[in-house]
Amino acid sequence: MTTAVTSSSTPHRQGKKACLHCASADYAARGVAWGFDLVTVSADSRLLAQAAAESVGRGRALTARG
Repeated sequence: MTTAVTSSSTPHRQGKKACLHCASADYAARGVAWGFDLVTVSADSRLLAQAAAESVGRGRALTARG
């Protein structure tokens, strides 16, 4: 079952913080606008893969092996 997330009001009514895990900064910004107390902008694995690719690319550029 898929449920659309458009508000953080239910957890807040129960005295809880509302958090939303997002796959992009754009969606995270929407979560903030919806009232979430904490949002993520990406998954750890995606951030690590991106950093690794950038590091390898920079290494190749510096050693002219690209």
